[in-house]
Amino acid sequence: MDVEVSGYKEALSVTDKIVNAIGNDIVQIANNIVKRAKEICNDPDCVKIKINHIGFKDKEFHFDTTLSDNEAIECMKKAIQESLDNMPDGIKQMFEAEIKRLETMKK
Repeated sequence: MDVEVSGYKEALSVTDKIVNAIGNDIVQIANNIVKRAKEICNDPDCVKIKINHIGFKDKEFHFDTTLSDNEAIECMKKAIQESLDNMPDGIKQMFEAEIKRLETMKK
């Protein structure tokens, strides 16, 4: 089977653009969740909820925050739960897994 290099490169370029757009959507959703969690916890000064890294490392999504106590964990869970209905299924699954992970963090 012969493949035209120019067609293949173009296909890769389009695929990369789609992946980047989806990645940007995920990061925006994550930032909105953190913003909402801070509102729920009344934490505008980032004392209870701190962002360490939201984005991609080696093509893997990282939602890395520091949550100071159980109240902050609950605020983050609530913010995620409020957002789930508006998420595409694949992204929703990622954040449902994050809720499960947060449950294990309770002190």
